[in-house]
Amino acid sequence: MKTISIVERAVGDSGASEKPVSVCPPQARVKDLGFLFVAPKVARVKQQHPFPYGMAYVSAMLRRDGFRVSCLDLSFSDEPCEEQLRQRIARDGVDVVCTGGMSVDYHQINEVLELTRKIDRRLLTVVGGAMVTCDPELALEALKMDYGVIGEGEYIMQELAYALCNNANPAEIVGLIFTDATGVVRNTGSRKSTKELDALPFPDYEAFEFARHLPLMKPNSTGFHDIDEVRMADLLTSRSCPFGCTFCYQQLGRVYRQRSMDHVFQEIDYLVNTYGINAFGIADDLFSVNKERLLEFANRIRPYGIRWTTQFRVKDVSYDVLVVLKEAGLRRISYGIESVNDTILLSMRKKIKLKDIEHGLAETRRAKIAIQGNILFGDPAETEETFESSLAWWKQHPEYDLSLFTLLTIPDAPVYKSALQRGLIRDKMQFMKDGFPVVNLTAMPDHRFKMMLSRIFRYQTDGRYKTRGRIISSRKTGMDEIGNNLYQIDICCPECEIQATYSNFHQNGMTQYFPVYCRNCQRRFYVDTLKAFPNNFSAGDKLKFTLSHTLSTIYNRLSFLRFYIERSPFLSASLKRVKRYLIQPRALESQQ
Repeated sequence: MKTISIVERAVGDSGASEKPVSVCPPQARVKDLGFLFVAPKVARVKQQHPFPYGMAYVSAMLRRDGFRVSCLDLSFSDEPCEEQLRQRIARDGVDVVCTGGMSVDYHQINEVLELTRKIDRRLLTVVGGAMVTCDPELALEALKMDYGVIGEGEYIMQELAYALCNNANPAEIVGLIFTDATGVVRNTGSRKSTKELDALPFPDYEAFEFARHLPLMKPNSTGFHDIDEVRMADLLTSRSCPFGCTFCYQQLGRVYRQRSMDHVFQEIDYLVNTYGINAFGIADDLFSVNKERLLEFANRIRPYGIRWTTQFRVKDVSYDVLVVLKEAGLRRISYGIESVNDTILLSMRKKIKLKDIEHGLAETRRAKIAIQGNILFGDPAETEETFESSLAWWKQHPEYDLSLFTLLTIPDAPVYKSALQRGLIRDKMQFMKDGFPVVNLTAMPDHRFKMMLSRIFRYQTDGRYKTRGRIISSRKTGMDEIGNNLYQIDICCPECEIQATYSNFHQNGMTQYFPVYCRNCQRRFYVDTLKAFPNNFSAGDKLKFTLSHTLSTIYNRLSFLRFYIERSPFLSASLKRVKRYLIQPRALESQQ
């Protein structure tokens, strides 16, 4: 029998050893099974939602090897998920349903599996992604899938597909968890990270209907405010991260690997030529590891005239390099800041200090590149003193517009393991089903910790701490393909005082203010939602909208009022009901 060779990844995570594995070509397979890859429903049909890149890589791998593969994104239709699945399974002759995602997507993933079993219990189910990788046994118990893929899925799924099509033993495949015919749970271990990323195919763009994402993209929903007609794609040029922050879980392993620039630009050319892409979000955990590679990318991307964003460490930047990147189309950098207190940064294992953060942010603004970054509160080393010092720094630096969040304990991150050991998370299954609620990892009493959380929320939403631009004029220019009103808005930047025209903006939320990036200096500031989108609101809606946010402002600023409301279940519940009623104008339901 003629065979072809693939690369087996053995147990471990320090590189890839190569060893031939026999794989039958399509004509030699015992069974011709159909594989359906399903992206769970995460949005309504008219909402922008992420392209399922991880699943698209795996489906492309199987398609390249001649397996019978089809793909379905449940978010593209308002039809019930069961009906979408039933039709596709019947149409394509499906035998194996594959899905996956992160632990926070548990309910959506489980819905796909439950509906699959309801449609036909003979169908096999396979789940991959971070949810399985971070805790395989928990995932198997929670989802009751037939097979779970541990780690990067391309080669594991390739070998599993071969085994299923040839009645081979899946227990010999490294990187699976499943329950065998005797009821014994089999975990075949983890594999080494995929070393040769250039050997992998591009994501399965066509089968997952990438073109349908493009009409959903608008300047103010993608962050590319200096492009009137945004056609954006994410691009992964490396995998994993060479650092080990305590709050982070690296589902793609701890070994940092990079694609060659030639391979990256082959994908760029494909996306530009096939879909007319004019903006990229570099999706690497960290793009600034290698300065020479970074500058090579900048020199090669410059002739395309494409805008792009990326992730950096503050210690990796210099003004000279930033200028080169800005000229090459870089518009925004997301920095892994997470704290502005040296004690907390040390506890997080960030390997940076406040002086590095201040230098990196100042140089980025000097180069007129937009900044995105977060300050996380609630690290185990957090105290009331570190909280107050971080908050004071944030108030003193509105020019960077950093966001305030609480630290989340995500599965298998060091802080998550610590929370389990300390008994702060008593039931992993219930914790996951509850959506990973905030855990008090600090030594602060719970009531003081909750007051800290309340203040974070208030400051994050309080308009006093948002730098505001001035709307000169706004007019409705039409509607997009899915029924949203589109506007042309003239806005004056509060920093450089340059007036610019922003086209094809649409309302994508009910907040009092929404962010805008200056077309000249790239400073992020905020403008009034009502003034920006006047035709979206009836007179009654405007009154309700204004009243709701006025109540929120009063509540945020009067500490004695908050004290009594937060301690009264009745008053707290009543306030939530009032705000829920007031914040539901018809603006986004039936735009005029």
